[in-house]
Amino acid sequence: MTKYLGVIPAFDVFCLRKINSMPILYWSIKYARESKKMSNFIVLTNNREVERFVNSCEENVVKILERDFLKELSKIYKDANIVLLNPLIPIRLGGIIDVCINVFEKEKSASLITGFVDENKKFNKTRCVVVYDTKRILNESKDKKDIKYIVPEVYNFKCRTELELICVDGIMKHLGIRL
Repeated sequence: MTKYLGVIPAFDVFCLRKINSMPILYWSIKYARESKKMSNFIVLTNNREVERFVNSCEENVVKILERDFLKELSKIYKDANIVLLNPLIPIRLGGIIDVCINVFEKEKSASLITGFVDENKKFNKTRCVVVYDTKRILNESKDKKDIKYIVPEVYNFKCRTELELICVDGIMKHLGIRL
């Protein structure tokens, strides 16, 4: 059985802004914990505030200075594929992490990226969930045909601005998403 390592790259203190009474980062950690397909997950950061918060959640935090961490992690975790979870997306409904891993396994692609189709019928990568085959990362396979893009049935909201924080907070309360 293939192993999957969840990775939450939380380099920005913005991920500590609160939504539904908890930091945005908390929600990524919550959904990572709920995944039945990931064997483990870690939070990457170079920020002390983020590190303190992750430690308070009793999760594994890895201090890292470089933002180009994918290749380095692939060398360390050679026997696991990497599931990258965007720390600024607090809503991941419908078991989207496990759905993405299932599609990744079925399609046997080098990577899988979530997104949505905009009003111009263009695919926009939200990167809510990105799955990478570590062996192909180390071999530096750049074959674009080997990337699978999917549009989840439920939209995953990304928070980058104060207005988006307010909107997502309201949506979470409306959907009844609780701690």
